[in-house]
Amino acid sequence: MDDERRGFLSGNLAYILWGLLTLYWHELTGLDAFGLIAWRIVWSVVVLGILLTVSKRWTNLRGVLVRRRIGPITIAAIALATNWTTYVWCVTHGHVVETALGYFLAPIGLVLVGVTMFHERLRRAQVIALALCGVAVIVLAVGYGSPPWFALLIAASWTIYGVSKKRAALPPLEGLAAETLVLAPLAVVLLLVLQAGSNPSLEGASTLQLVLVPFAGLVTTVPLLLFAYAARRIRLAMLGWLQYWVPSINLVLGVAVYDEVDARVTDRRLCARLGRARAHHDRRDPLVAHQPDSGSDRDRARPPGRLSAMARARGEPRLLGSGSPG
Repeated sequence: MDDERRGFLSGNLAYILWGLLTLYWHELTGLDAFGLIAWRIVWSVVVLGILLTVSKRWTNLRGVLVRRRIGPITIAAIALATNWTTYVWCVTHGHVVETALGYFLAPIGLVLVGVTMFHERLRRAQVIALALCGVAVIVLAVGYGSPPWFALLIAASWTIYGVSKKRAALPPLEGLAAETLVLAPLAVVLLLVLQAGSNPSLEGASTLQLVLVPFAGLVTTVPLLLFAYAARRIRLAMLGWLQYWVPSINLVLGVAVYDEVDARVTDRRLCARLGRARAHHDRRDPLVAHQPDSGSDRDRARPPGRLSAMARARGEPRLLGSGSPG
């Protein structure tokens, strides 16, 4: 298996894990979102410290933290923290569907940046697929009736992070360790402030939540390391297309599992547009076409298309729901 195919598989696995992590973060509903992010950073530092020690790569990390690289690393760290905070806040406050919209927008941003900044060329089929995705996302955003600010923030922060990782071209472990070390002092200060105030970060946590919080480092570092590995080996445009795993999974979870139903969200025809866009792209992409064992990219577009069927099985209307955006 060549380097590009390994990057392709790593990117797929990273995005599938991120989609499924909604299940993990939803179990932490009720805890302070900013406190959760702080714990996420602290426990990530612990996990990455163990990995650096076991692999004896602390010396490599010192080489990464040089003056000419600290700027891009800091930008990546800020973008990552912004994305984390917005995502966790949305999931723990009943806005899972809006996170799906954010991650539908982010791949479009990555593809456009890949074309404009990194001079990656799109074939005609990919341009058509991108246009179809754009139309579908616009329809979904208009359906909210108000600007989806959280979705826009998720999309913008993740696009900036993807560009930073592509430009820095750092080894996955050392690069992520550098980013979390930049954020660690702020995380520790935030936890101390919350503890000294009237709203400690883990106040009211159940036994299950107290057990789950330390795993935040592991569930954070594994997909990020896979993403960093993929970002160095495949085109940014391809990385953008793979990201549709996340909103597809989030839409299924938000509507079918967490019953976030909103009448202002369009019906299954919207999801069908996204599915057609992905299928149109995949039929013409040689890297996808020659991955029979890794699963068809068309499958990534199927979960959203099942939402209305699930709703009908429960006796609900064709629309994804009624009420607030989440």
